[in-house]
Amino acid sequence: MYSVQQILEKLNSGILLAAAFLLLTTRIEAQQQSVIPDEALDYMLMKFRKIQADSRARQQFEKELDASVDEATAKLDKWLLEQKKEQAIRIKNYIPGYKHGNDDMNLFPVWEEMPGPVPSLPEAKQTNFNSKYQVYIDKVSVMKKQLSDWLQQYLNDQRTGRQAIIQDSKAMADQNVMVQQMGGADALMKMSEKERKQAAQQSTENMKSNPHAATGMKNEGMNAMAQRMMTDPNYREAYNKMTDAQKEAELKKYMGNTIEERNDKAFETSINDRNGTYSAAHIELLLGKSLQQMQEAAKPYSEGTELTNTFFNDIYKRLDTWYNNTYTSLPETSTHEKTGLDILIKCRETILYSFQKKEAVTRTILWDLLKSNTKIAFGEFNDFIGSYPWGKSKNASFIDGKYTAPKIAQAVTSIYDEMIRMAGEAERTTRLFKGQQEQYELIVK
Repeated sequence: MYSVQQILEKLNSGILLAAAFLLLTTRIEAQQQSVIPDEALDYMLMKFRKIQADSRARQQFEKELDASVDEATAKLDKWLLEQKKEQAIRIKNYIPGYKHGNDDMNLFPVWEEMPGPVPSLPEAKQTNFNSKYQVYIDKVSVMKKQLSDWLQQYLNDQRTGRQAIIQDSKAMADQNVMVQQMGGADALMKMSEKERKQAAQQSTENMKSNPHAATGMKNEGMNAMAQRMMTDPNYREAYNKMTDAQKEAELKKYMGNTIEERNDKAFETSINDRNGTYSAAHIELLLGKSLQQMQEAAKPYSEGTELTNTFFNDIYKRLDTWYNNTYTSLPETSTHEKTGLDILIKCRETILYSFQKKEAVTRTILWDLLKSNTKIAFGEFNDFIGSYPWGKSKNASFIDGKYTAPKIAQAVTSIYDEMIRMAGEAERTTRLFKGQQEQYELIVK
């Protein structure tokens, strides 16, 4: 590492402008700091003053300045490169679990259409924001509305009426062993509070003395085990602490070699009920898994944004401090006008613009990372909705939780919302880039 004096000596001897940045360090880790030495900025101002009348020299100055910025952001660029490599591996290894047909719901194509930020400041200035962003946002908004309308149409085909909900609630309650012991849902509704308490107490006593009423099984060994579970708290606690293997051994000990009488119809009904419950439970697990994966997918973007904010905010703050100090030191005319202020302003804007160009590219890469990683994160959910039997449920009950279309539609809507949010963020970012380009042209050109 050169000392400040050595750097100044090299600068004075005509070394390229990039040497002025040898002391600029990036704040990629918390303990580091980003600093542009005053000596480097002073030198750039001195050279900028000399090249005003020479357009070719000015172009060379800006070229060397851009190279210096690349050197200054080397660590940040390295971090981004590693993230892009990991992204490429994820894309290569991702294999969809379902092949969508033309009529299947598929979120991937519209996700791919999502427009990102424009990384070039001159191109950002020329962007047609309506055709690039608003048309896409309107398209996704229409898809959201269509899904909502479709869902409302099929909701009317289900058991959503007040009387149907009451009937389903009663039917579901009647499946409960305790309710059955108390005479059923209709009987319970006609009881007073005192009568319900008495019925509940009597039902509990019946199940303790007659485990078959609670288990619904004729196996004496199982009923004996159930009776002990209900009447012996110590045994119940000990059983709950057993491993799965120990519980299985305990069960076999009570059952012995006896076999429960077959009831194929009841067995088929129980399997159907179990499959319905599993379907709802499976969807909950899938949605939870997808949400967690999308949160994980956003971590590189969040980390990179924090690093980018820290680095460039430090640069811009340091540049402002230098500008204010230099402004104060400028000589004044008799009318108190600062001599050389116009050159100082243009020099500051030129340096600022060079960093802004780099920042635009960096933030676009981060946005692209988020887009790509998020798509893969909800890939399993996209497979699921492609094969989901949309609109095929008829007269389904809302009480037992087996009608899952509203839950899935809500999850699809949340992804539509994310498309709109990300496209809106890309638009706002591009508008910022456009403003930076316009300011540069206004001041420097």
